[in-house]
Amino acid sequence: MLLDHARYCDDIVSQAEGLARLLAGADCSAPVPTCPGWTLADLADHVTRNLRGLLDAVAGAEERRVRLRAGGGVVGAPVRPRRSGSDAEPRAPRAPSGAGAAARAITPAATDVAAALRHAGPNLRIRWCGLDGSSCTWARRGAHDLLIHRADAALALGVPFTASADAGADALDELLELLGGPPVPRPAERPEIELRATDTGQSWSVTPDGRAFTWRRGPTRGAAAAVDDAAAAEGRRAGAQQRTEAQRRGAGRAALVGPLTALLLVTYRRADPRQTTSFDDAELIDPWIAALALT
Repeated sequence: MLLDHARYCDDIVSQAEGLARLLAGADCSAPVPTCPGWTLADLADHVTRNLRGLLDAVAGAEERRVRLRAGGGVVGAPVRPRRSGSDAEPRAPRAPSGAGAAARAITPAATDVAAALRHAGPNLRIRWCGLDGSSCTWARRGAHDLLIHRADAALALGVPFTASADAGADALDELLELLGGPPVPRPAERPEIELRATDTGQSWSVTPDGRAFTWRRGPTRGAAAAVDDAAAAEGRRAGAQQRTEAQRRGAGRAALVGPLTALLLVTYRRADPRQTTSFDDAELIDPWIAALALT
């Protein structure tokens, strides 16, 4: 993790506020191309339900912690964080009745979740969606889920979207952690895909293995030669001989090169990889991207 628990809690609120601003005054019957079959109202409802579900999960974990501390007995009233402007018990809401309601529901729900997670601290064990994780892990997931759904809304409305350098890099790390194997040292001669952010200088190396993959931070073997202009020109002069040798070794290389936000959108399957610059064995990229599915 590149960020800490407090930052993830803050980002849950700030990303929700950004999404709500996009939806305010928008035609929420408009389709969301990056979420086929959804409208903006569907997106807002999905986000709000996710937030309320996470709030329920945090509250349940807090109750279990209180009972464990009391030796298994029930101590007082259940520990459940209050919702903004309401004393109701947390539960998944009914779908908002209109576009304005959909937009207005997001920020209060995010505020409640962030408050509950701050109160819980980073180490509370929470089970949600059939998965176990720390409260910090779920705060991270909540923040980045909102980041990507803010992108969905921005793309649907045709307005610019940018992820901050630290949140964008951490969201990409999280995706690779969730869907790939653990970070590994530099592999032997194996096909590799480099993701290089031109605006931040960060890079990731992915080694596909069928529908699975391993990854690590940092460039691929010889990645500088793949992205540096002079080295790229030299590579073109070397031409077919280098490509034939790479194919003979079974060690193809590909690179996705562009701003961090573009790489984030490509890996979360919100943008076509061809919108970034690709080098060498581009046929390595499409099957890997097709296997990525998270949110």
